[in-house]
Amino acid sequence: MTDVFAPRVDPSTETVRILKWKKKDGDHVEAGEGIASVEGAKTTFDVKAPAAGTLKIIAAEGSRVKVGTKIAEVS
Repeated sequence: MTDVFAPRVDPSTETVRILKWKKKDGDHVEAGEGIASVEGAKTTFDVKAPAAGTLKIIAAEGSRVKVGTKIAEVS
């Protein structure tokens, strides 16, 4: 299992909002594939799958999470 963490999209950003999951819970993903869009204070960023496998979403779309928080798993 490989964890997916909320990225730091801006140097001063402490939290990000998950705008949209591009894949559904249980979908197969490939390493490097965009799986979510997150928003910081000034920019939007795509989160990429760190490994190939099945996606398990932990943080809900629209939620605001602290940078470094686990938002999904790929197994």
